[in-house]
Amino acid sequence: MREWLNGSLITRQFDDTARTVTRTLAREDERDEELTSTFSYSAAGELRQVQLPDGAELTLAHDAAGREASRSGGEFLQQREYDVMGRLTRDMSGQQQERRIAEVRLNLAEYIHSSSQVKATSHSPTP
Repeated sequence: MREWLNGSLITRQFDDTARTVTRTLAREDERDEELTSTFSYSAAGELRQVQLPDGAELTLAHDAAGREASRSGGEFLQQREYDVMGRLTRDMSGQQQERRIAEVRLNLAEYIHSSSQVKATSHSPTP
């Protein structure tokens, strides 16, 4: 399938179940420089991996209900959490970092946003 969007030609190739397997973007003025992404799926049909035009890969994981729970690639990590009704309640992203907290006497705060309310929880160390 081919479509024009904002001066760019987008070409998609699909598998037998109508899932996108490749998407190529070519700007009208730079047709010799195409950007192609490749998509891989699990046997259950869940998107598992995306290879970006620069060669970087994103790996996706899903929860038991089939919802996207995380995507990661290189040092990037995005995690999602849902409530019992299946609504997205938390979407966190940033760089993956592995650290150990050297100082034991730290106060940690957690902020959870839900609609128009913010719940703040303070975690203090036990002596």
